[in-house]
Amino acid sequence: MNRISLSNFRIFQKATAFDLAPITILTGRNSSGKSSLIKAFILLADFIGSEESHLRLNLNGERASKHKINKFENLKNWFEEDNETILSYEDDEYVFTLTFRLFVEPNFAELDSLHIELKPLKDILKLENAYGSYELSVSQNFIDFTTKGDADKDILKSQAEYLNEFKIIKEEFKKLSSILHSKDDFNYGSRGNGSSVDSMVDVVEQRQKIETRMALLKSIINPNYFKDKGINFQSNVDIENFYRPTIPNLIKDCLLKYVDTNTSYKFSNKEERRYILDFTDKLKKLMSFTSYHLGPNRTFQSRLYNNDHNGSEINKIIEDFIIHEPVHNSEAGLFLRKWLKRFEIGDLLSVEQIEGTATKVEVRQKGRLVNLADLGFGAGQILTILMHVTAIIERKLSNSKHSETILVLIEEPEANLHPKLQSLLAEFFAEAALKYNLQFILETHSEYLIRKVQVLVKEKKLNSLFKVYYFDEEGPYEMKMREDGKFIDEFGEGFLDESRKLAFKVL
Repeated sequence: MNRISLSNFRIFQKATAFDLAPITILTGRNSSGKSSLIKAFILLADFIGSEESHLRLNLNGERASKHKINKFENLKNWFEEDNETILSYEDDEYVFTLTFRLFVEPNFAELDSLHIELKPLKDILKLENAYGSYELSVSQNFIDFTTKGDADKDILKSQAEYLNEFKIIKEEFKKLSSILHSKDDFNYGSRGNGSSVDSMVDVVEQRQKIETRMALLKSIINPNYFKDKGINFQSNVDIENFYRPTIPNLIKDCLLKYVDTNTSYKFSNKEERRYILDFTDKLKKLMSFTSYHLGPNRTFQSRLYNNDHNGSEINKIIEDFIIHEPVHNSEAGLFLRKWLKRFEIGDLLSVEQIEGTATKVEVRQKGRLVNLADLGFGAGQILTILMHVTAIIERKLSNSKHSETILVLIEEPEANLHPKLQSLLAEFFAEAALKYNLQFILETHSEYLIRKVQVLVKEKKLNSLFKVYYFDEEGPYEMKMREDGKFIDEFGEGFLDESRKLAFKVL
């Protein structure tokens, strides 16, 4: 995911966008929007991940205990009268924009529209709520691009760039032609269109250069790549009788209905109908993203952990770790052992199930097993992160499609950690992101973690790996870094300057 935008969502009254990096750090004042942004990711994952229905956003869905937004009035901005909330996210090629509106049941928000922009072709698919039905508008170009392989997509992108350039210089050609044919409008000096024309000769030369370029582009552009076959239509969908009205299913139903009823675009065999099914299947994959979330209160000390999900997140973390537990010498297992040592927890992790009802978690220190309850609370906090990330890595490596990016949201990863270990977190997340293609969103107040990020940027040339956003009462802004690790922008008052102020007082 490259970018997320929010409008009329909790603290974000106006449209606010965040460009994302492999590791995006959110820091700043309390109650300034950091947690709201985390909640937006969780809500999107809940909605997109539904296999039953996309007609409404269920605010009491699977991840409700994480985002705690139980009704629409807690979803929208409290000071905004408009009852529409917009959530948008994008990757390299597509922008997915979801608009939700107030629904009669307060625990739901109704899907008002979905717009999917195809950036390389500047094309948009629209699925809009028409009060009892959904209307779809999509071009053949959009479908072709989505269903084609990478090589064909590269050709389409190039063709789209050539076509866009042709349209731009064609307008310039018209302006220059108008100058040549209008003595009254011809004046020496600037033409007000970005070109500086000193004489009639210059105008003629510029026009000839553009004409030559237009002729070349015409020879390159293949009109068949952009021949719109006219799939723009409205389709009424009976919501109550529609089985599993997910976005891909709604789009598929609309397309199949169109090709079955429109004689000018009649699909005559199974292979052509399969084309539509392939499109909606790929669209589903493009919209989907895998995400995991760890809150700040992720563990508690206990000698045995019951095999249920009540209370702290540690129970679910342990269950996932057991399912995806790596063997000691596997890649994920070696990753875990490395970071157990570096975080000074131990050199081996033991997770033992007790008669299927509870689990014992121990670490090996100097040759003996030590129960998690006998370690410090900070060790338990970081151990939950290590177990969680290791299980994700093991799951990813065992999946044939492990190149897919996975989004991991972690609130206050530094909780209860010594300053030295807080700074070490930056190295841990950097290795996981670079080596295993994990994408992290970290909400933190740790100066030490951020300082270590600066060091990594300076020493390891990892500027593109990180983005840092500071949140204050004026709204969030990106803290851009130079190649030497120094920030171009300033943090808000009371953050990095606070330790200096206190140190000065004791001098």
